[in-house]
Amino acid sequence: VAGHAGVGGLSATIKAAEIGELSSTNSLAQNIVGALCRRGSERSYSLGRCRPERNYAGCTYPKAQLETAEKRFLMLKLLGRALLTMLAFVAYSFAQSLALVPTLMTKGQASAFEVAGVFVVVFGALLWGLWRLYQRFLAKEPQGKQWGLKRLDRQTLGFTVLMAALLMLIQIGGGYLQLRHITAEPANQSALLQLMQQAPLAMVLIACVGGPAAEELIFRGLLMHCFPHQDQMRWRALSGLVSAVIFGLAHSGFSDPLNWLIYAGLGAVFAATYAHTKDIRYSLVLHFLNNLAALL
Repeated sequence: VAGHAGVGGLSATIKAAEIGELSSTNSLAQNIVGALCRRGSERSYSLGRCRPERNYAGCTYPKAQLETAEKRFLMLKLLGRALLTMLAFVAYSFAQSLALVPTLMTKGQASAFEVAGVFVVVFGALLWGLWRLYQRFLAKEPQGKQWGLKRLDRQTLGFTVLMAALLMLIQIGGGYLQLRHITAEPANQSALLQLMQQAPLAMVLIACVGGPAAEELIFRGLLMHCFPHQDQMRWRALSGLVSAVIFGLAHSGFSDPLNWLIYAGLGAVFAATYAHTKDIRYSLVLHFLNNLAALL
């Protein structure tokens, strides 16, 4: 590239990148190649993407180079964010274990203050870290400002109520399948009820407070934003589908396909709510209500 546009142009571009004059929303490859192309007096380009408006001579190579660089950066971005999301889920699992320690180690003799105190410290640190990582993901999105805290209007309220009704139908359908012995009680639900007997306060706090917040930040806030172009419907649909599938796997494996389908359906509702409202609070509220209904 330096040979094509001159070493001086490359040096100037790198210097501009170092002092922050280049756009933060484009990749470094886009900025460098775009700036080098624009230096040619006989060519005209737009948006740093090497698309000539006149005199195409000699520009085939930079355009192909840029497209290849974009694809590589998108792939690296997806893999890097996927790794961070996996680490976040591991941290969430570890936090759940830590929150149960006071009750299990004292065989149920720990005071409510001790149990709640450990929960606040452990999940407070976890949720703070997840929120910061989520905000970092959004900050690097080209349309990141479209996502975030939004005012509740009539349309958003109506859609959220519709999603809540759909959650209820999925739960009723799952209960009917269990009642008719078409499928067994999910292993996740059985483990939850067993731990409720041993550590009731800790499990209520995890299931109804910490769990919904952490899972929404991980499966919706982080996982869905592993995918690029969240301003496009098809990419949001793909990320929501992947989020629903992995959410189902996190609660019930493929060895129990009907229960997996139920959990994946719940995940799809949460993903659709987040994709439509672009505010993670609404899917979090639905998740909270769903878990509370399951405990009751």
